[in-house]
Amino acid sequence: QVIANQIGNDTPHRSMAINLVPKFESQDGVPPSHFTSVGWRGPSQPVVPYTEPRRMFNALFPGGASGATPEGPTVAGRRRGLVLDALMEEIHTARRRVSADDRLRLDEYLTGIEELDRRTALLEEPMLPMCNSAEPTGLDATERNFPEYMAVMQELSVRAFQCDATRVINFCHASVAGGGRGLNHTFLDGWEGANQSWHALSHWATPYGNLSQDTELNLRDFRRINLWHYDRVADFVRRLEETPSAEGGNLLDDTLVAWGSSMSQGTDHSSQNLYHVLIGGGDRFRHGADIDVGGGHTANMHTTMMRAFGVSGSFGRANGDIDSALLA
Repeated sequence: QVIANQIGNDTPHRSMAINLVPKFESQDGVPPSHFTSVGWRGPSQPVVPYTEPRRMFNALFPGGASGATPEGPTVAGRRRGLVLDALMEEIHTARRRVSADDRLRLDEYLTGIEELDRRTALLEEPMLPMCNSAEPTGLDATERNFPEYMAVMQELSVRAFQCDATRVINFCHASVAGGGRGLNHTFLDGWEGANQSWHALSHWATPYGNLSQDTELNLRDFRRINLWHYDRVADFVRRLEETPSAEGGNLLDDTLVAWGSSMSQGTDHSSQNLYHVLIGGGDRFRHGADIDVGGGHTANMHTTMMRAFGVSGSFGRANGDIDSALLA
């Protein structure tokens, strides 16, 4: 959010947040926003995340393909639809004037938006009811179609960067807290144990709930879950790399993907020796290195990320930076 405040003022959305399976219950006096929000603009300003594809699609492309909002074709929705129609007419006019290569890029972009609209619609009622209150509903149903749910939200993120709707996205695969909202990986085949909960299996060495007493079995299932999520990050990176940017390169050259966890060992809630992966960022970063920061705070990495995007100052509990190790 510190970076977004500096580079996001010229975009429709200063930043966007996504949390696929948030937790909405309070726990031990901690309010739901501390579990649900994956970004904060200030001490009491959580960034409310998108949890349903249709809401995010409509935020990026007001009126959608038909010009109607989820509540129906309201006056505002009809107005946005007219704007979209005018934009489409301009694009078709421009298409006749540009080179063959640019026509292909325009066609690819428009086809992608239409396909996203179709895939988003498939995830709506009754699988993902629209949110009509402060607390989204129907989220448990996503466990039955979670892979497609994530794929659509990742594609929406790619399109958001491609059309410069935002330059900062926080993307959480599932809430850090388990409880009744923990994500069960029922969509994966070949389980060895009986438990399919990401949260429970993170306690693989200290049996939690109905975990097996066989800690090695628990660890194998836990690794399998994590591998699936790492593969989804790889899918996202590939989509960035194959999507052209306005400058003529690809989106991965213009985008830094920072992927990691707030915990290194779920068995004892350890935050020591966290492992983070930074991907992309073009020639601003050194690539292909495995860096040991020697016990420094994670915030040191965030401070260096800020510098890479032209933002001065420090962050959180940073007690330095790792500029010399990360920046080219």
